[in-house]
Amino acid sequence: AVVRVNNVRRATREFKVNGDQMSFTLNMPLPGMQGTQEHEFIGKVKGNVIEGKVRMYRPVKGDSEKYDVSEFPWRATRSAKTSYFDPTGIDLPR
Repeated sequence: AVVRVNNVRRATREFKVNGDQMSFTLNMPLPGMQGTQEHEFIGKVKGNVIEGKVRMYRPVKGDSEKYDVSEFPWRATRSAKTSYFDPTGIDLPR
């Protein structure tokens, strides 16, 4: 599956569904940070809503084996209209 966040699209990894539980991993850039950071989404599907948590793994500077882990609530709602195919703000030469 592919996810769009603002003007950025990324492919998900390790997408799993088990009954009403779902999870996936996504590598996304964060403002002000170089490269991408791993995000692990875990949620429960309830009708048109998924609620759960996202864990963000940020590498510790100077130690490629260690990560700072932050966890936040996460919620996604199915919408009747998608903006996935809307332009993403890429400036093309004219």
